[in-house]
Amino acid sequence: MYPSTLPPLCLITDPQRHHLPFEETIQRAVQGGVRWVQLRDKRASARALFEQARALKQRLPDDILLVINERIDVAMAVGADGVHLPETGLSAHEARALLGPEAIIGCSVHSAEDAIAVEQQPIQYIQLGTIYPTDCKPGHPGTGAHFVREVTLRVELPVMAVGGINQYNLEEVVQAGAHGVSMIGAIMQSEAPEQTSRELLSILDRAKVS
Repeated sequence: MYPSTLPPLCLITDPQRHHLPFEETIQRAVQGGVRWVQLRDKRASARALFEQARALKQRLPDDILLVINERIDVAMAVGADGVHLPETGLSAHEARALLGPEAIIGCSVHSAEDAIAVEQQPIQYIQLGTIYPTDCKPGHPGTGAHFVREVTLRVELPVMAVGGINQYNLEEVVQAGAHGVSMIGAIMQSEAPEQTSRELLSILDRAKVS
């Protein structure tokens, strides 16, 4: 998969933060146009995460990308499209050797220097945070859209911005150079994930042509 084909909106799941039932939230987001789901549950055991991933894989349409956060073994076991690696996890070289040449592999970074470093690894995208204050990172003030601009000017890989992004600040993040955004709360905690996803994608479309 070439970087330019990556969807501009990635839903990161959170089993602790959802207004509607967990699987219903994801399904409604997909109905609203989300084409990329990153399954993330840091508290789950390997078995529990495998069960979640298998259920999602069975329910999601074939054209929806399913990437597993951190757990390469789970990604392999369910035949997911790839894995998202934390900064302190296995290297992308190790993940690529296990998952093969077609797998989607991304990596989280929190500085321009780290973004430049991971670009030398066999990955398709960089997930950059934390852009705005968020409940996921309590006490973190956020780096702001100017940080997105700083990083995107120094790397060639697509940058997915993450952290406190919503309908009101999404446009400035994309105009700062982000390929797209990874979101948790704005979709997971929405009372209408389908409608919210449509709105976010509409904003993304406008931002990319402005």
